Amino acid sequence: MALAEVTGIISAIITIIDASIKIYHAAEDATDIPQSFRDAASRLPLVQDTLRLAADGLAADILDTQSRASLGAVLEKCTERVAVLLDIFQLVITPAAASRPERYLRALKTIPQAKRVETLMEAIMADLQLLATNHAVKAATRKQMERLIKGLLGVVLYVRVAHLRSSLLAPQGDDAA
Repeated sequence: MALAEVTGIISAIITIIDASIKIYHAAEDATDIPQSFRDAASRLPLVQDTLRLAADGLAADILDTQSRASLGAVLEKCTERVAVLLDIFQLVITPAAASRPERYLRALKTIPQAKRVETLMEAIMADLQLLATNHAVKAATRKQMERLIKGLLGVVLYVRVAHLRSSLLAPQGDDAA
């Protein structure tokens, strides 16, 4: 999977999450919504932000074919979960202009969906944790490599200066004898 495809998947997830957030905020009264829905809605902006950071970080990462494939698989699964979450939000969250019977009907639909929302959010958060951990390890490794390179450059510079100093201080030509 190419980097452009991976960033495209991340963008799609962010867009779906944005739609879910808008649906949640369109509800007139969130107190009628089960806690799992409110928890999910409160975490979605953080999920969005984390995915944006991951997309930005991917541009700096050099991924081999296997890593890109694994990343793509995780992101595709995350996309599926986020899409199901959006469908549930659309099904059960009552818009502000809904009639009283529609409100009751949607309220009844939230009951069986509450556990599913909780399970989906746990899986989405696990995917994000995997992505974040992978990125953090790579970032730490990059920092370590930068320090190592700086250290090596310092040693090389020191050796060159020492060599230059010794060649400048060493007797030259006729004075050497």
